[in-house]
Amino acid sequence: MNDFVHLHCHSEYSLLDGMSTPEDIARISSKNGQTAAAITDHGTMGGVLKFQSACKKYGVKPIFGIEAYFVPDVNNDDMDAKAERFHLILLAKNNEGLSKLFKATKTAWADNFYYKPRIDFPLLSSLVDDDVVALSGCRGSAIAKAIENGDESRAAKLSEKFIEIFKDDFYFEIQPWNPKEINDGIIDLAQAYGRKVVGTADCHYPTKEDAGCEEVLLTAAQYPGFNAEVLRHATEHSCATMPSMSVTDKLNVMYPNRFLRFDDITPYVADAEEISEWFNKAGYGESSIISNTVEVAEKCSAEVQTRQSLLPKYMKSLNSDEYLEEIAMFTLGEKGLDENPDYFARLMEELSIISELNFSDYFLIIWDLIKWADTNGIGRGTGRGSVGGSLLAYVLDITIVDPLKYDLLFARFINPERNDYPDIDLDFEDKRRKEVKDYLVERWGYDNVAAISTYGEFKAKSVIKDVSRVFALPYADVNGITPLFETLGELKSNDKGKLFCQKYPDIIKTAEKLEGRIRNTGIHAAGMVVSSVPLSEVCPVETRKEVGGSDRSLVSAFEMTDAEDIGLIKIDILGLKTVSVISDCLKKVKELHGVDIKEDSLKLDDPEIYKAIDSGNTSGVFQAEAGAYTNLIERMGISDFNDLVVSNALVRPGALLSQGKEYIACKKGTAKPKYIHDSVEPILKDTYGTVVFQEQLMAVAVEIAGFSWSEADTLRKIIGKKRDIREFDKFKEKFLNNGKLSKSVSQKVWNDFELSSLYMFNKSHAVAYSMLTYQTMWLKYYYPLEYMWSMLSNENNKEKITAYILEAKRMGIEVMPPDINTSDDYFTIDTADYVEGYGIRFGLSNVASCGKKAIEEIKNKRPFSSYEEFTGKCRKSAVNKTIVENLDKVGAFASVHHVSEYEHEKYYLPILGLPVRQTFNDAFTDFVENCADFDVKDPELHIVRGVVRAAKKWPGNMRVELEDETGSLTLFADRDCEISSRDYVYALVGDKGIHMHCDAFEYQDTDLHNFILLMNKGKEHYNKYLYSHGLGVFSDEKSLMYCFDYRVFKTSKGTKMANMYCWDGNSMSKIVIFPNLYSAFASMLSNGQWYAAKLEAITDRRTRIAKLDGYKLSTPNSMIKIEDYIERKNINVSN
Repeated sequence: MNDFVHLHCHSEYSLLDGMSTPEDIARISSKNGQTAAAITDHGTMGGVLKFQSACKKYGVKPIFGIEAYFVPDVNNDDMDAKAERFHLILLAKNNEGLSKLFKATKTAWADNFYYKPRIDFPLLSSLVDDDVVALSGCRGSAIAKAIENGDESRAAKLSEKFIEIFKDDFYFEIQPWNPKEINDGIIDLAQAYGRKVVGTADCHYPTKEDAGCEEVLLTAAQYPGFNAEVLRHATEHSCATMPSMSVTDKLNVMYPNRFLRFDDITPYVADAEEISEWFNKAGYGESSIISNTVEVAEKCSAEVQTRQSLLPKYMKSLNSDEYLEEIAMFTLGEKGLDENPDYFARLMEELSIISELNFSDYFLIIWDLIKWADTNGIGRGTGRGSVGGSLLAYVLDITIVDPLKYDLLFARFINPERNDYPDIDLDFEDKRRKEVKDYLVERWGYDNVAAISTYGEFKAKSVIKDVSRVFALPYADVNGITPLFETLGELKSNDKGKLFCQKYPDIIKTAEKLEGRIRNTGIHAAGMVVSSVPLSEVCPVETRKEVGGSDRSLVSAFEMTDAEDIGLIKIDILGLKTVSVISDCLKKVKELHGVDIKEDSLKLDDPEIYKAIDSGNTSGVFQAEAGAYTNLIERMGISDFNDLVVSNALVRPGALLSQGKEYIACKKGTAKPKYIHDSVEPILKDTYGTVVFQEQLMAVAVEIAGFSWSEADTLRKIIGKKRDIREFDKFKEKFLNNGKLSKSVSQKVWNDFELSSLYMFNKSHAVAYSMLTYQTMWLKYYYPLEYMWSMLSNENNKEKITAYILEAKRMGIEVMPPDINTSDDYFTIDTADYVEGYGIRFGLSNVASCGKKAIEEIKNKRPFSSYEEFTGKCRKSAVNKTIVENLDKVGAFASVHHVSEYEHEKYYLPILGLPVRQTFNDAFTDFVENCADFDVKDPELHIVRGVVRAAKKWPGNMRVELEDETGSLTLFADRDCEISSRDYVYALVGDKGIHMHCDAFEYQDTDLHNFILLMNKGKEHYNKYLYSHGLGVFSDEKSLMYCFDYRVFKTSKGTKMANMYCWDGNSMSKIVIFPNLYSAFASMLSNGQWYAAKLEAITDRRTRIAKLDGYKLSTPNSMIKIEDYIERKNINVSN
């Protein structure tokens, strides 16, 4: 029996409600022998294109629909704000009907949104016109609810209105698990009005085996709304470890009163026989209930149109090809390149390809956008991505990258044999990006421009956390395993993960089913689509809440690839903080010094700048401040722009291991470049024979094997990922049969290409972004004050602000606390209190609790001449007691000569969140060293004072970044160490670790302070009398030593050993206890313990631990506690 079609199916696009993917619905329908299937998600049509693709794959006719949120009249919607609106199934009969559903969806989201996107009778009346089929809906429909409430009159009136609008295309819907009175009432209405009844299963999950997983999904959706009592009940009745219970039974015990549940129904994609059996069992055996679904399916023939030409024409009155060429030739002349035959020929070649592919309007749209941004003073980046390979983009000022100067390929940007639009990513000031987006809407029309939806998926870690939360697992159990895996496969394979999966088998089984399915929606960070026709004619349009705001923005409900597939042009408007930093710095330099330095900052020929980069002093320098980049710079050295470009590629994960080793060896002169053929030397000369860039791979394929540039670009795309095996084999065969290399050499080169292609980088992008690296270092080097001010002004991350403050101080820039009369909202350049020149002053917003309302009040009422005037003028409702107190604590009233009771320096960190102007004179002072003066991997131990930039817990330890005014250290501490980001601490560090620490202000009676007091005594400590009884320092035959820390760990063979960290009255050192002696000393190890020991210096490199020097214990009797030594030697302590 196959005469049934599912007309009511929810996919994963019904967020946390539908479990099936669009492909699941198509695949199972095909397997069931059903000729068609519908997708009807809650309030959205975002999945229809993927459903269409899946249906074509499985030979099933797709029916496109939506389960709309319906109210009779949105203007008289008196339902509770958060109450579920009525449900109504709408199905597109044809392409016109599909377009009408798209339009209705947009109206529901853009005009009628109130907690839900709502559709009403007036909207349906204005759109339908015989192009849409309607089903009355499930138990949650307006008609079913009227029947359930005993309001027969309302049910009848609603039915009449629907029939008036949809005529013969209105069907009454029943489901086998509806209460009998609802189904009977609906059938009675159908008979009364001469309309047909269809049966549906309201499918929410793929198969009956997925019922438990669906219940978890529904519970996860409701979880944020559960109150404390519900959660407490779930925790107290958790049965996650009970193997005899089903998932659904467990959830019924834990959440007995959950609202949304399917445990008493079976809404999966069942076959026709099952559906018929369900209705028969419910007492509705009339065959037409089943067969009418086929009638509806036969009415529906809509298809989502793909590959449409939707690019707007720049100006209808112009020939776009001719106009683009006219502009290009003019700007080529402006750059003084029109007489250069190479540039002229390249430009004409590009224009010809662009014209042939009908891309001229695209370039004109981009050109229009960047010219508007320039006119309005909005900073732009140097370029991004493969567009740097286009001379046209260079002459139009879309980028500042000259492709001929840097041997960049147009074919890497546009492949003439592919008809997809080029991808031009545009970097703007991040804080002004909205203005650019708004202009795009204004220029091309509100109905024709939208952002792009994103759909977040259940990832391995998030799905384990979500499912574990539903099952009320102990937090410690979940938190303990999440750092141990990146994939569910890794979780199942590592030891702790195996134990977790054995203990909680339902968690991993459910997680594996949910992984990769949609969890949430969002807005693409940069992507905008622009259309020549209203978007709602070609795709569903919805709204999403803007990040960090309350407004809602129009979005295409199709994600990026779907939007491109239907023919929409995507423009990426990216916000880059570095562009804002550069723009603000350039403006500030012009304001203070009257000079425009933009051109000078991009000449790329200043050796002092490359020296500065090579020194590794790159804090605040674009991309180069990351640890991986500074390490690479140290290894390879930077002496010119080519080095900078190559480093931008090699710093990528994997690239340094694959191509980097050979490149650095050749650069350093320890190896000679090798070329596979003399003809490729010009291509690979700058990278010493290694293929670092994708463009080099393409050029080698052209030179050696006679590939066309289009073929070479296709090769670039497929060689690493082998997406198309047939194409892959074709290109491989062509390369191996080249006429310049032997077959064996060709095979080796091809193998090398396959291995390294995953790490090859786009040279066009590397050149463009290396320009930003150079420019930011140039600004920092020549205008340090303006640059560091701009860095601070554009940074919100408190840890990074800390780093930049410390960097500014390292550079000799005065950093001043807030001032009630001169501080602005954010950091400013100020001359107050700084007689030597300008300094950077904190903004009022940096003061804890001082928000916009308080800042506006202060700025509106100033200047102030006294503390009393301030407190008298400012309204207490705006500037409360806490704010006044915090301002006082950090010295904001100093300029009005207020005598404060607070020691300001102590409050800079807790109130400003940053260390400023600290001066210390305490027990630690003589021992504190600068972070930059030593390598933390060395064996020596040191006392430092600094700010914790970051503290991140790992499975076995905590990774801590500590920074002072000279530099930073990355260290490891015990996992349960009480240290947090932004703490200001004294720390005893060395051997990669933090051994002791305390608050830099509140240090009294801490272990570290007590140890410092002991160290201050030197050899005059309270056990000094033992020096006259045979004990000395580490280097003596026998030493007296104090252990302030020890660490036990396992070797690679699984045996235990220990490191002791000790002080001998003069210095600190590490004492190593190797595995063969560990058991002899394990019981006597203790912090704060004195020992007598016979030590042996570690000098043989082969016996070093982690390549560190120190001392070791050599025999089982080489160390005893001092109490035992005194007793053994019969020393009279009283003397």
